[in-house]
Amino acid sequence: MNLESLEAPYLQFANALLDCMAVRAAKEGIPALPTTRFEFTDDQGMRTISNEPHLQRLAHRCLYSSPTLMELNDQSIAAHWNAGLFRSPPVPKYYGSSEVCETLEEAKGQISEALLQPITDALISAGSFPVSREALLEQYRRARTSWTAPFYQIRELVPLVNFTSDVPRAVPISARFSLNHFGSDAKSEALASLGMPFSASLQEGTALTQAQFTLSRVVERPKATQTFEAELTELMETATEIANIVTALRLLKVGSVGAPMLYQLGDGILPWGNVRIGRGVGAYPRFASDAYSLSKQDMPSLRRLFESLRSLKPQETSAGLDVALRYFNQSYSRTSQEDRLVDLAIVVESSLLYGMRDELSYRASLLGAAMLAPTRSAMETSKLIKSLYEARSMIVHNGKTLAGMKKSDQFCDQCEEVIRAILRTYVEQLARVDAGTHSVESLNADLGRDLIENLRPPWKRRRRHSN
Repeated sequence: MNLESLEAPYLQFANALLDCMAVRAAKEGIPALPTTRFEFTDDQGMRTISNEPHLQRLAHRCLYSSPTLMELNDQSIAAHWNAGLFRSPPVPKYYGSSEVCETLEEAKGQISEALLQPITDALISAGSFPVSREALLEQYRRARTSWTAPFYQIRELVPLVNFTSDVPRAVPISARFSLNHFGSDAKSEALASLGMPFSASLQEGTALTQAQFTLSRVVERPKATQTFEAELTELMETATEIANIVTALRLLKVGSVGAPMLYQLGDGILPWGNVRIGRGVGAYPRFASDAYSLSKQDMPSLRRLFESLRSLKPQETSAGLDVALRYFNQSYSRTSQEDRLVDLAIVVESSLLYGMRDELSYRASLLGAAMLAPTRSAMETSKLIKSLYEARSMIVHNGKTLAGMKKSDQFCDQCEEVIRAILRTYVEQLARVDAGTHSVESLNADLGRDLIENLRPPWKRRRRHSN
């Protein structure tokens, strides 16, 4: 059937409904819906509550009180169904269901709501009654394109908090996500697309207000074939990729960057409603002065770190490292310096001390110094790791504070920088296909053997230097 032949009966129904809505609005007014809106400027957000016209409710009141409109609506629904719309692709019985509506009666309610949407959209666009034929056709054709598409589109946005960059827009970081600017217009548009009163928590509101960049992508998903289990699996894969990007950022350099939320925003008019979901994907970082700054020159190193994290095989290479990375990331959400230090000590225990049971402080300081010797003073590294481990023991076993141990305000930052370098080395080495090491334990064993093979007495070292 020619889809254009559906336009005349649809316009007949739409115009009759709009006439009724105009008369009813003049007599009774348009129903109002208290709506919370979040609007953004460059540096702050403002939440307002206002009574917005509820055109959908007005349309329902007219439709269900007029037998003539009901008949025209039924005719339009049947015409669209008989033309194949809402059958290919089919309408799911409910969102996330692989079961589809197989009869007109099953799909009737959803088709009716879909046919109302272009009418109210055209009225919103016009601003008042009457609505022109051209405006109705424009909205109807846009909706029909969405109804007949085999896929629906979802925009995924992940606001980055405590983050800034000088990179241009839409810079790819991974196979899925790009780095994009997140200005005030984009923030307001994103929240408007959520399509619900937005009562943000203090943390979420602060994160959205302060975020200047997002990780983002557009993904297409087939209609009515995504089961809940399949969607959950895809969401977990997406969350893992976001976590790897954030971990790569944190391993690259200092700065309290975080990505605590994933917004999935449905684009287009769908017969079962746009997909508007907000989900958390990680802990909030410390809101401190240590903002993260990513330069254009950092991008190659960031991508290499992300690919290294992505390539790690959980069973074969990252035994111990997954725990170490988890506690390293957890330390970013700690508000107590003592808790933060304990998390960093667990990173040491899960990596440098993996599988070891005795002489822990000595082994950690020795192996850590050997690992980082090419880039920093082995003596300084050894002293810092030993001091970290001693402080951890005093906190855990004696209830001491860092202030009580007379540790400087920079002590945790210094420990974090060393732990960052150690973890980055593990990730890069274990991701190398030619490294010859297949686990944290075997890499530690290689470090130990190398230390023994290169032992020499101090007078030999002095003689070598004097020559």
